[in-house]
Amino acid sequence: MSINTTYFTPASSFQIHSGTANNEHLESTKSLSRKKRGIAEANYLWPQGSTIKIGFTNLSKDEEKMVKENINKWAPYVNLKFEFVTAPKKADVRVEVDPTTDEGYAWVGTNSTKHPDDKAHVTIGTKASKEFIEDTIMHEWGHVLGLQHEHQHPNRKLEQSYFAHSPVLPDDDSLIISPYDKDSIMHYTAEYNSDGKLVFSSKQISEKDKEFVSKLYPPLPKKTSPPASKHPLQNPPN
Repeated sequence: MSINTTYFTPASSFQIHSGTANNEHLESTKSLSRKKRGIAEANYLWPQGSTIKIGFTNLSKDEEKMVKENINKWAPYVNLKFEFVTAPKKADVRVEVDPTTDEGYAWVGTNSTKHPDDKAHVTIGTKASKEFIEDTIMHEWGHVLGLQHEHQHPNRKLEQSYFAHSPVLPDDDSLIISPYDKDSIMHYTAEYNSDGKLVFSSKQISEKDKEFVSKLYPPLPKKTSPPASKHPLQNPPN
């Protein structure tokens, strides 16, 4: 992974819950409705200006194209570079597909760099429609950027039976919390379609998703040229 030496500094509008917990998290698309809050793990955010190298393990050319297109939908809003490499072992994040399921899984943020180089860090279930697969890719890449599921918010007020598989994050985790709307790509509803599958509440990265990740990974300030002199230099007298 190529990184610079700039440390993460959250925008002043964020609320931070600081602590010493350093648990790793693997996030799944098995989630339901949640509070209208954006949550990110400060401990697992990528350093500003990082180049995240991405490799594929078992994807067809068409699947590679779909994954690249949907990962790159995040690119304009983060101070990160996504580089797709041909050798999976040289990747920071490896992506695989699973044709036996419609679910997705991803390690949160930089957790992927702590695991063996022969394992995938993101799994995309392809037993679904093209639209659903695209939604899953965008959602799981949100986790790679450090975003968390909202139903794990420590102050959630939701039906506990819906979330028995997803424990609430403890208050001593280092969390960055910012409001966002129900249209977030990281938001699921508690509704199922006619096939009994979970329904995404959004089909695209929302405007508030873009705003949130732009504050997590703010763009570098533009370089400005010094102002031109009002009095151009003249040749000295002979």
